[in-house]
Amino acid sequence: MRYIQSVLRRRSARFWSGYLLYIIGSQTAAFLCELILLLAAPQLFDNPTALTLLGSVPTYLFVLPPIYFFLRSIPHSAPQKHRLTAAKFLGLCAVTIFLMEAGSVLGTISERLIDRIPGLVGKNVVEQMLGGISPGVVLILVVILAPILEELFFRKLFLDRLGFVSRRVAVIACGLAFGLLHGNVSQFYYAFFMGCLFAAVYLKTGKLHYTVLLHAVAHFCGGFMPILLDTKLSEETQTLLQGDVLPEQLFALAPGQREYAILSVVFSMLLSLLAFGGMVLCAVWLCRRICAAVRGKAARNLQAAQTSRQAFVPPEASEFDPTAGAQEALPLCGRRAARVLYGNVGFICYVIVCLFSFLLSVLPLGAA
Repeated sequence: MRYIQSVLRRRSARFWSGYLLYIIGSQTAAFLCELILLLAAPQLFDNPTALTLLGSVPTYLFVLPPIYFFLRSIPHSAPQKHRLTAAKFLGLCAVTIFLMEAGSVLGTISERLIDRIPGLVGKNVVEQMLGGISPGVVLILVVILAPILEELFFRKLFLDRLGFVSRRVAVIACGLAFGLLHGNVSQFYYAFFMGCLFAAVYLKTGKLHYTVLLHAVAHFCGGFMPILLDTKLSEETQTLLQGDVLPEQLFALAPGQREYAILSVVFSMLLSLLAFGGMVLCAVWLCRRICAAVRGKAARNLQAAQTSRQAFVPPEASEFDPTAGAQEALPLCGRRAARVLYGNVGFICYVIVCLFSFLLSVLPLGAA
């Protein structure tokens, strides 16, 4: 068993090294492209759309392909394929919205707490990244390309290579890796929550298009729609919508503002309804898990009590195998899984680089 764990630990180190190279490669590619832009066309350096394209396109074109082939060489096995009903998928959409909103709230609270620490700056990195970008660019990069590539890279490649650990360990590891990758407090919580959800959906269904659609729904509701409404609505209309607005006030707006104001109200109501439904579904799921755990513990206690009442049989008189326990079946779980998956140089380096990104995001230099 120790030999097997040693082999799996080396495989895990190679696995985490691939994602570490992705972080380093993407940051390096973005830095070089920004440096070239600064030297060749400095007038575009203050253009948010140009900077976003330079931060995304080089990574997609030059960094992801070699890392993809590097990770593909690691032994893997895909989960069995199952279909989701339309009702279950709608429920997952509601859960996704709830986790996104809950993570955003936790991110905002963390930003305010960090802002109270002398020498640190709590800021919303998402607003800085997407501020000033045209809705069309956000639709293509954030809503269409990002879900496809991220789900392929962080769900398909990631989870297919974690067949040696239990599903629970794989789900948490996937969410943790996805949350740390974002490198800032603003995105960590909802990236972790949604990463765990998407990992569970992929392991349950074995189909990537479900997680891609859920990811796209989250980016559409949390990224594209706010930017679209922000660019179409005037400051006066946005101030009006922040309070209790009456239908008469909406229809009294000027043409062009009226339509988008109604769209904003309907979208906010729909988002709140989905978030509430997702919260209810999460609460029901949690109650079921607690009840199942209690019943399981009671069954184990009953079995242990029945076993203790049985007559003791000496090992010599029973079918005793001295090699029993020397080989344990996969998947690993608990401490053994943690030692194999996290107790290697690749994961430690991955965490250090991610935490360094977290530190840079809260320094005053990062806010400039």
